[in-house]
Amino acid sequence: GPQPPPPCPLRKHKNNRKPRTPFTTSQLLSLERRFRQKQYLSIAERAEFSGSLARTVKIWFQNRRAKAKRLQASELEKLKLMATKPLSLPLPRAGPFFVRRGPTRTSTRGAVGTGTPQRALYRMYYLS
Repeated sequence: GPQPPPPCPLRKHKNNRKPRTPFTTSQLLSLERRFRQKQYLSIAERAEFSGSLARTVKIWFQNRRAKAKRLQASELEKLKLMATKPLSLPLPRAGPFFVRRGPTRTSTRGAVGTGTPQRALYRMYYLS
């Protein structure tokens, strides 16, 4: 008869291994809540928590700490990129723009037709 394929040399676990049982949604919520409170559980805490979930949690916590580390590294990388990129603000292409002149001064020339001094606060420039 047909022979079974030879075992894969890359596979490191036993053939008679129990299949993986996924965590339920409520178990995952409990695990995440507990992880936010404390990333490292003592042996006693781990045993008590495992009992309450009826599952082992040691490897889940190891994997979750690794994930947290990865996420933190990627956030740090984003911040570094943002710090090196110059802030690009759109510049006006054409038309007037106004630049405030130093402290408020009163012009020596009065406003046309009046005897009152005129305040000169802004100077107008054009980009071409």
